[in-house]
Amino acid sequence: MSTDARSRLSGSSSDGRRDSGSLRRTTNTSTAESLKTERPPNTVETLPRKLSSSEFNMALVHFYRGEVQRSNTWRNRLDTTTNWAVLTAGATLSFAFSAPQNPHFVILINSLLVAFFLFMEARRYRYYEIWSSRVRVLETGY
Repeated sequence: MSTDARSRLSGSSSDGRRDSGSLRRTTNTSTAESLKTERPPNTVETLPRKLSSSEFNMALVHFYRGEVQRSNTWRNRLDTTTNWAVLTAGATLSFAFSAPQNPHFVILINSLLVAFFLFMEARRYRYYEIWSSRVRVLETGY
């Protein structure tokens, strides 16, 4: 290791040519040794700061608010698919029974559409259950 600080700071190497600023290739042993020696000691600056009780409570309140908002978002998505199913069923039945010449096979087509909405709602309910369980943990644990 060189003790000449001027050569290290100026960017020139020991044979007189300038480095281009790129990293020089080193061997694995020198890298491992340099990592061992360059590790900073555990000081007050490197340790995480301990939160006071008011800071912890404020952080938990904001976290709880975010989790409730996500849970409400998924509940609104559940309401949307339910509304779609009710709307299409009502419109189909109104159309099928409004006049004798209207075909009644649209009720079967609507049944397939409602089954698709049921599949979507079941999938969305799983996500809603995840978020509501996270809120439940916060409500019961704290």
